Amino acid sequence: MRKAQEIIAAGLEIGPRMEPCTCGHGRHTHKGTGRRPAPNCTGACATPECPCGRYRESAAYQLAVAALEAQETTLAKALHQADRLARAAHYKDNPREPGQWSIGASDTTTCPRKIWYRNTPPEGFKPDFEPSNEARIGAMVHDKVTEAMRSLYPWRLYGLKVTIAGLDRQSELDWFDPIVGMLDDLKTAGDYKWEKWRDHGPTDDEWGQVALYALALEDMGYTVRTLRLLLLHRAKGISEPHVRPYDRAFAEKYRDLLTGYAFALDSGLELPRSEPGPSHSELCRRCFARTHCWNLVEADKAGRSPESYTVLGPKPEDEVIEWSIEEKLRLAKVRLEAKQAEDEAAALLEGLEPGRYGRVELARQWGGGGVDHAAWAERLANYYSLPEDQRPDINALDVPEKPRHSYLKPKRVRKAILDKEAKEAAK
Repeated sequence: MRKAQEIIAAGLEIGPRMEPCTCGHGRHTHKGTGRRPAPNCTGACATPECPCGRYRESAAYQLAVAALEAQETTLAKALHQADRLARAAHYKDNPREPGQWSIGASDTTTCPRKIWYRNTPPEGFKPDFEPSNEARIGAMVHDKVTEAMRSLYPWRLYGLKVTIAGLDRQSELDWFDPIVGMLDDLKTAGDYKWEKWRDHGPTDDEWGQVALYALALEDMGYTVRTLRLLLLHRAKGISEPHVRPYDRAFAEKYRDLLTGYAFALDSGLELPRSEPGPSHSELCRRCFARTHCWNLVEADKAGRSPESYTVLGPKPEDEVIEWSIEEKLRLAKVRLEAKQAEDEAAALLEGLEPGRYGRVELARQWGGGGVDHAAWAERLANYYSLPEDQRPDINALDVPEKPRHSYLKPKRVRKAILDKEAKEAAK
């Protein structure tokens, strides 16, 4: 390390790196073809009076270069590189054999078409960049939580690999308590997912993943009584549990779903899309197959939305266009009728006291405020028409703001709270 410090203090050469040998001379001074791969100048040093018999990479020089590169690498890029190394190590330790499909318990919430692209990418397919910062941070939080749970409850089974009958690949559960028969699955979330679970908790598809772990455990001879999904807010550090009894028939439904995907791949079939498209779905906008799946390039050239181009086709028939227009008109009517009914229901709440009422609540919210851009533009236009010697300095003008106002917002009490109250009442 001290030698590397000295190299940096002396300054690295400008231009191509010499990749010096431990003898101090550059790699190019050693005998060999000078082409990669080997021998690539791996022989004796040709510098007069140098006793070096073969090229040996200078570890101090390489460390100095690595340290300088690390100094300029952002944290996000470093985490991305670490994640890529971890993934490569995982795939190396768990190679996919010919004829095997990469389908696991977590695919209960995956778009089937994404599974198809992952396993049978079409010829010439080029994957898009797939943002993974949130998932990467979630995985790091997940690991630390698991470490803490392991120190508190050492009798639980952590990271147990299980095989779901009919699938080629193993899945890994979070932790299972064989004494009480409770299987836990930890989910980290941002604001979007935290609010998504507010009213009704996890969807059946999200329960399906942990149910499949339980099914595999039961087939191994364990007794599983309860499933629990633990939702942890990454930013706020708050958590809430969602609990339901284990039901083998429910788990078998999702096993049949995933094995059905595998059978379709065996038959050379394309799996369907389950998302509405990148214009409306965040999952589509982040998917590695979005460009190919939704024909983004072709749709842009045609001046159409990806959904229109892909679902209706490049040159839709008149009957198809007619159906699309009729569908838009029908749904617009439904929306207007629903809006009218909502307004009528909202009128019933005017003047009521905020607070909780059974399974729902009225919460006072504040709206308005901020810059009134329309009023500001009008004021500037009026002043601009004045002679220059009468026009006030813009920095002396007060920026008009919108008035603040309060309103009552009806909300459901969080499902996790209702479940906790029901559990306590049952005692």
